[in-house]
Amino acid sequence: MIATAGRDAREPHTTPISAPAPDAALVAWVRQESPGRCAVLGAGDGGNSIWLARHGWRVTTVDSSSPAFARIRDAVVRERLPMATITDELTHFLEQGHTFDLVVITNPEGDFEARRALVTLAASTVGLGGHLFVTSRNHSTRGVGDQLDPRSLVDNVAGLLVHQQDQRTRTHDDEMTGIEVMLWATRIERPHDDNQF
Repeated sequence: MIATAGRDAREPHTTPISAPAPDAALVAWVRQESPGRCAVLGAGDGGNSIWLARHGWRVTTVDSSSPAFARIRDAVVRERLPMATITDELTHFLEQGHTFDLVVITNPEGDFEARRALVTLAASTVGLGGHLFVTSRNHSTRGVGDQLDPRSLVDNVAGLLVHQQDQRTRTHDDEMTGIEVMLWATRIERPHDDNQF
């Protein structure tokens, strides 16, 4: 299901809705870039999507199911934001051949290999000169961080220049505090195994 910003029969409100704060690291990097096409994979609380759209990015937010979609769609209508929401599996969406100037991945589900596979697929949709931002919790069930090296999420992706990779402690919406990794990278070479760019 796709919901997009459209003309409502009623005049939309001009007062911005109250939205959760975006990721501070994402904001710091994105402020240096010119807005373009953006995919947010995993809606989270909606804060990243709404902030990006308010700052001129044409945002497509994708999630298989998210309570944040109601907040995002409210912002689309009230503020006429350049944003769409798509209810879909992330892998299926990424396989459609889209290209973006910015791809944001927020805490993907699954074990380490599943998350790395998703990041690899997402990286293939980043256009030349575009950027990839990833946050991922430590979901290890072995009692040992199975993905605490952020670069390990993209170590099999050619053509990416990693600018920042960090580990940080964060308290999430479920009030659980844990280790999260964050990565910001730029596509500096076209992938050799596809022709979509």
